[in-house]
Amino acid sequence: MLELKGLRKTFSLYSGYTTALSDFNLTVPAGQFVTIVGSNGAGKSTLLNAVAGSVQCEEGSICLDGRYIQDRPEHRRALFVSRVFQDPAAGTASDLTIAEHMALAKKRGQWMGLRRAVTRAVVHDCREQLAILGLGLEERPHSKVKELSGGQRQALALLLALINKPRLLLLDEHTAALDPSTAKLVMNLTRSLVEKQQITTLMVTHNINHALDIGQRTLMMDSGQIVMDLAGGERDALTVEELIKKFAEKRRDAVLSDRSLLTS
Repeated sequence: MLELKGLRKTFSLYSGYTTALSDFNLTVPAGQFVTIVGSNGAGKSTLLNAVAGSVQCEEGSICLDGRYIQDRPEHRRALFVSRVFQDPAAGTASDLTIAEHMALAKKRGQWMGLRRAVTRAVVHDCREQLAILGLGLEERPHSKVKELSGGQRQALALLLALINKPRLLLLDEHTAALDPSTAKLVMNLTRSLVEKQQITTLMVTHNINHALDIGQRTLMMDSGQIVMDLAGGERDALTVEELIKKFAEKRRDAVLSDRSLLTS
């Protein structure tokens, strides 16, 4: 369903260039939930940016549902790729009401015209959708989003991202800015909503527990490449400590390999 081949992305720095993705390859079947972990600078967010279209790779192809999309701009990909960011404020507009957000999300990619967007029917549908979250927001459709807590706002952003059942959902550390109890609530909502709709999902996280607990597959990235790809019984049997140990071994192998090249 999603196929990435030979992606390469470099960024220019004052000290030269850094490679964020290096000959990156990945195939994700339809409906699979993939969690992605790795240290800072491993290329995780760049990967999501490349798939979403917010950064353009110098090399490689991105194929979604049999269509090559690497040349499509970000706003065109947004018709079938949804995203929830780390910052709860990034996926919503502070001065718009909850109902206004829902009306816009429902019309994504459609011709809108000059007519009232928030009708009684929209508000009724909005209340039904918000009730799924279990946060009491169905009683507040006309509240501005800036009046919500960070967790409520992130839960709303998740609902908006899934409202039209996208072909692909990208989650970029979407619970990292929340307190532990709120992060747990949003993660449980994520699990429930994604599994119900069977949405193909890539989720970047620094929380190893989340990485192993949710979804069907876990990728470990380092230096712009996949160094571990775990699924099935192998993944289910791993503890957090064992995964960290495996990653440390992989990184040590890479360092030793680099040193051998330099001294040969």
